[in-house]
Amino acid sequence: MPSGKSLTPDPIPVALLGFSAFERRALESYLRVAGYLGARYTQVLDIAEARYVIADADQAGAIELLHELDRSADAVYIGAHSPPAAAAWMMRPIDPAHVLRELDALHVRRDRPGSTAAPARPAAAAPARPTQTEINAAAVVPDRRVDDAPSTAPATG
Repeated sequence: MPSGKSLTPDPIPVALLGFSAFERRALESYLRVAGYLGARYTQVLDIAEARYVIADADQAGAIELLHELDRSADAVYIGAHSPPAAAAWMMRPIDPAHVLRELDALHVRRDRPGSTAAPARPAAAAPARPTQTEINAAAVVPDRRVDDAPSTAPATG
């Protein structure tokens, strides 16, 4: 029975502020691909229409503009230093999975105060590399076969 309601939530509008042409294209593609994978974000051009903003913290004026617009709490900043009022921040190089995790965490904090974002699946820890002493102690030294015993016969020559 159709209820008239979509089971898929409306995508959340995200604006980009700043960035080089290359970084902007990369971020746009992250959001577009995430949309195909079922993520709930879509890019908009106008900050006023955006629920969240991904901002270049290293671009002159970006931090000040978001502060003037009272949008610092809605922003994920990417740059060398975290602005004082940053809701979320990360350094370059831009990692698409990290950007989406920060948006998810920001969204959870805004829409469900008191809850936390689901933790990212931890990467498998690399096994500790054994020391040479541990390798030697663990080595299995086979017993000698009778044929391998040193010869006691005089050398001929």
